[in-house]
Amino acid sequence: MQQTYLDVTLYTNAGAVHLPHLRCYVIAGDKQEFILGADTLRMLGIDVDAQLAQLAETPLASAGDEDVEAEPDATSSTMIFVRLRPDW
Repeated sequence: MQQTYLDVTLYTNAGAVHLPHLRCYVIAGDKQEFILGADTLRMLGIDVDAQLAQLAETPLASAGDEDVEAEPDATSSTMIFVRLRPDW
């Protein structure tokens, strides 16, 4: 597995977030995915473990409830643009 450093800008509904010199691991494959790790998410104020714990404590709607959305909210999209730079 190779690693490199990238300048990443996340364009969200709340505005742009710039992550300079972000260490990224390159995994060979045909998928075009960019995965943010737990450390990067915590740096952005997103604690996945805490959110999962909160979700585990929240009762889920039963399968028969009609007001449960089957599709994700289309307005909450996030675009990621990556500008490649040589390793520092």
